[in-house]
Formats: sequence, structure tokens, C-alpha cells
Amino acid sequence: MSSNVPTNRVRVWICVAAFVASFSYALFYRIKPTVDARRYHTVASNLITRGTFCETCDVPLAKDTAIHGVGPGYQFFLAGVYRIFGIHPWIVWLLQAVMHAVVVWWVWGMAEMIVPANKRGRWTLALPVALLAVHPDIVQNNAMLMTDGLFTFLFVASVRLFILLLERLKQAGRHVRLAAIMGLLVGLLTMVRPTGVPLLLFILGVFAWKRRFVLAVLVVSMFVLIQVPWNARNLNVYHKFIFNSVVGGLDVWVGLYPKGPGEFDMDKLPEIRQRIEGLEAGEIDRVSLQEAKQIVRDMPLFALGRTLHKGLKLFALSKTSAFWFHYYGAWDRLATLIESVLFNLLLLGMFFASLWDALVRRKFQSWILGLCAAMVMLLAISPTLTVVVNRYRIPMLPFMAVAAAGWLACVSGRARRSSLIVAAVVLCITTGVDVLGSWDKVLERVAHFL
Repeated sequence: MSSNVPTNRVRVWICVAAFVASFSYALFYRIKPTVDARRYHTVASNLITRGTFCETCDVPLAKDTAIHGVGPGYQFFLAGVYRIFGIHPWIVWLLQAVMHAVVVWWVWGMAEMIVPANKRGRWTLALPVALLAVHPDIVQNNAMLMTDGLFTFLFVASVRLFILLLERLKQAGRHVRLAAIMGLLVGLLTMVRPTGVPLLLFILGVFAWKRRFVLAVLVVSMFVLIQVPWNARNLNVYHKFIFNSVVGGLDVWVGLYPKGPGEFDMDKLPEIRQRIEGLEAGEIDRVSLQEAKQIVRDMPLFALGRTLHKGLKLFALSKTSAFWFHYYGAWDRLATLIESVLFNLLLLGMFFASLWDALVRRKFQSWILGLCAAMVMLLAISPTLTVVVNRYRIPMLPFMAVAAAGWLACVSGRARRSSLIVAAVVLCITTGVDVLGSWDKVLERVAHFL
């Protein structure tokens, strides 16, 4: 595909497919908000009808459970949509499908920066980006009121702007506007999920390395500007500093708890649930961190092993689409399971193969590939240190797709086969670790088909 016109046409059609797949799936299943999604929906509705960030609203704010969830960025996003369009979840599904299509468009553009113009074959760019566009884990998640779509959109937007800024630094100019926008984006990203903080630290590290201290200060200033109103509200309500929510400390404790699997399933952790029941938000955070520190002090080798275990589980093929409650029967579940495993096998396999060929065998070099690998690692930090949830891998998939495109273009023949063997070994290890450590959950899923 040497001509730029047909290449652009394929890019457009893949983005259209991304939108249609996400939105049509949402309209077909019309998934009702449950668990986290119900909390986000309830808090957003209360923001509109009561003007208060609360979930139950019939208890003092210090005891309200709204602060227990990740946020508050997504809840404010929902509230803004509800204020403009009314409380209609299908509008949110529509916007999340649009954001997904835009992410796919950006991913194609980043992949073009890796793939030389003379190596952009028919499938080199199209295959990895198409896998991302209709990935069942993403399509399913976009059909729910979950934070991942907005978080992925803001994360990829921040990285895309960061790449643009680094390219512009080679030219004369102060680049103040781009740095200010990037600071605002990372600030909004962190409001949605505090895992945006590692990206901020990464950006500041690069600016310090390049001695662009003015840009670093500007990014931090815009970031703080976004955080201050929420932090001030929390200080007023809880009389202590709470950066984002209290879920961080609780996640660390749950992830290290010896009787748990390292995943957030409070139904299987009655001891923790009883320990925090009735506590105010600030107390939950304090108690959780205190308990986590005690585990590290008493069982340091266990804590280290559990942390490594969680890091490996994050890249397991057994971490498939997690939400099955809305399906009509076993066939829907089986089809989703097979599709999810296949898509993850292809994207994760090509990603690990690209790392092997680029970083170890030096078959091809690109700073964009290094950046994508760094973004995957940054996104893995939070689940590794807290709890592993299937959907936490979704923001990694765009960067895996970029790396996969570079690998398909620059590696071929025997070299490709040998690197795929290495990737297969890695995936066998990660999947084996997850299956052995979550055998009860595996049996629970198998039971759905019996």
C-alpha cells in the first residue's frame, strides 16, 4: 500500500469500525449500572439533583461512601454529560465510543512514526490497529459507565501531546502553550485515576534531563491548578489532606492481604470489610496503610513475592473480559472468552516480541517504541503495587498496538519466528502464574459452561 490515499482510507474505516463496534454493542446489551458503575452513576446524579458529591447523601459527608471509589474525575464527567443531555446512559456510551475512535486514530499516527514509509504494507499498520479498534475487552468496557474509556483517552492524548512537544523542542520557540495544555491534561487524567501521577513524574524527568525547567514548572502548575479545588474540598470535609480518594490505601492492603488473591474482591475478604465498617474516609485510608505496612514488616518476603505475582498476572492471557452478567447465555460468554483470549494473544505476543527484537536483539530502533514500552510499564506500576483488575490492562493496549506495528514492519522471516517463541514463553509464564494463583476463579468460570 504505497499510496497515502488508500492508507488514509483504511485508517478512517478502522476508526469508523471502532466507533460502530463500541456503540452498537452498548445499544444491543444496554447494560445497567452495577457495583462501581452504579456508584459513579449515583454520585453523578446526586451532583445534578442535590449539588453534592455524595452516594447515599443521608449521612454526614465524612461517612459517605462516595470517596471510597476511584475518582472524582469520571463522576464529574458523567455529571457534566447529564447536565447537558439529561440522565441518559446511552449518551455516555456514544461519547465513549467517539473517544475510543479518536484513540485509534492517534494510535495509527504514532505507529506511522515507527514504521518507515517504504515498509507500510497492507497489514503492517492495519492489523494491530484493527485489533485495538474492535478488541472485545475495550468494546465491552465502553458499553458501561466505567472510568477506563475516559482514562485511556486522556492518557493517550497526554502521551500524543508529549510526543508533539518533544518534536517541537528541536525547533526554536518557548512551547509554553503545549506544556500548559499537557499539564491540564495530566491533571484531569489524575482526577479520573491517581495512576496518572507516574506519567507526570516521567514527563518531569524527561524535562529535567533536557534542562527544560521552565516547562516542567509550568506542567506542575497546571497540574496543581486542577487538583486544588478537590483537595480543598476534602480538607474541609475530612479535616485532613486526601489527594484523590481513600481507595488507594485500601487497595494496597487488599493487594497484600495474605488470605486474598491480590485482587479487589471484598465479598471474599470479610475480615477487611468488618475492620473498616463504620470508619470515616480518612480513618479507612490510615488503617489500611497501617495494616499494609505491618504485613511488609512481618512478612517481607511474602510481600515481595505477592507484588511480583501481581505484576506477572497483569499480562496473563487468562485475564480476559471480566463482565459476564449481562449476557443472555453460555454461548455469549464462550464467544467473548475465545475472542478476548485471541485478541490478547495477538497483541501481547507481538508486544513482547517487539521488545525482544528492539531492546535485546537490536533489530530495529525507535524512541517512540521505547516510549510505548515505558508507558506500559508506568501503567503496570499501580496494579502491581495495589490490586490487579482485568480492565486495568485496557490503557496499555494502544501502546502495545503501536509496538506491534513497528515489529511487523521491521522484523521478518526467521527472526520473527524466534522472537515469537520468546513471547510465547513469557505468556505461558504469566498465564501459568495467574491460573495457579486463581484456580478457584478459573473453576468458577468453567462452571458457567457446564
